[in-house]
Formats: sequence, C-alpha cells, structure tokens
Amino acid sequence: MNKTINMLYQFKDFGRFVLKIFLWLYSFIAIVFCIMISFTDKSYFEASDAIFKALVALFAYKAFPYFIDWCIKKIRVNQSLTNN
Repeated sequence: MNKTINMLYQFKDFGRFVLKIFLWLYSFIAIVFCIMISFTDKSYFEASDAIFKALVALFAYKAFPYFIDWCIKKIRVNQSLTNN
C-alpha cells in the first residue's frame, strides 16, 4: 500500500508540472487570439474557446493536488479498516 501512496505523490508532482504547461500554453493561445481579434475581423469563437480551455486548465491545475490527496486519504482509510 505504501508503494501505491508513493506513486500517487510522484504522480501529483508530475501531474502539476504537465498541467502547468497546458495552463501556460492555453493562456498564451488565448492572449494571441484576443490580440488577433483586435486587429482583424476574426470571430470571437476562437478566442472564447481558448479562454475557456485556459480556465479549465487553471481549474485542473488548482484542483488536481486536492484530488490526489483525497485518493491517498481514501487508500489510508481503507488500509486502516482492513488492518483492524
């Protein structure tokens, strides 16, 4: 069980790194589309889609550690219940 918990902690660090990359990427794309709209006649769909993806990436980046901690807590509770 400790091996699973250690793997989850490592996955938590790696997952936050990957989500941070997506957050920066989608934020950059959203800024570029907003700048393009201000200089051209582009539709707002591309910019709103990029902004939505950036917000989802931000939510995932903030919520991911809490989800992993919740999983670890559930594993520890189940482990303590099976040991008793």
